[in-house]
Amino acid sequence: EISACLVGSEMCIRDRRELEDINEQLRLNASNNYRDATLDNLKELETKYRELSEKGRLNKEQSEHYGKMIDDYKAEFKGFTHKEQKAGW
Repeated sequence: EISACLVGSEMCIRDRRELEDINEQLRLNASNNYRDATLDNLKELETKYRELSEKGRLNKEQSEHYGKMIDDYKAEFKGFTHKEQKAGW
């Protein structure tokens, strides 16, 4: 496992992989219409992003990239709950 941080303000490869793994799971759950799981993943992604940001583990470009990604997801999944879903059986 690569756990060493890149030089300077670069983010750890392991940290980036964590964000990307959460993002992959979020997209998979969204594509399968697993609404609760998708929203849980979004919360998890935002929490991990904030944690890494507060620790200074994201450079400016990475912070902007993931910040925009989270904002876009929030807009996309606004109202994305089972409440408006109709039973199909």
